[in-house]
Amino acid sequence: MKANKNKADKKKITSMVLRFGMSGGFIGGYLLGLVLVANQALEVISVNDPFKSEIVGLALIYPFLTGFLGIFFGLVPAMLTGYCVAMLDINRSAKGYAKLFAIGAMCSGVLYLSFIFMVIGGLSAVIIGKFALPKAVDIEEYIK
Repeated sequence: MKANKNKADKKKITSMVLRFGMSGGFIGGYLLGLVLVANQALEVISVNDPFKSEIVGLALIYPFLTGFLGIFFGLVPAMLTGYCVAMLDINRSAKGYAKLFAIGAMCSGVLYLSFIFMVIGGLSAVIIGKFALPKAVDIEEYIK
């Protein structure tokens, strides 16, 4: 009985690590690209014509480029976040999302020591958690 539970735990941990690792870096890089494009757009809009074609092109291409770059730089924090989430058995609830944000922020902050990377890591973890985590059990529905 213990061997089956142990095997199920290993499968759950592997599943979470792969889910977070495969998409966490890209989503974090994409969010970073959006922040950088917004910063650039604010500089250009305040100085020149607000409908410059370079900003539109930058907004369409740059987040995807930083997303692919984020795969390499965000892989380790995303996999670490997935491991922590699996070990703590977090589910989709308000408390679960708060824990998820904190775990993602800490895992990104440990490696990159920057506030913006901590926020992006937390947001990325919450976005992935929306799709990867199991639903919270409603106690009233469970009793019926």
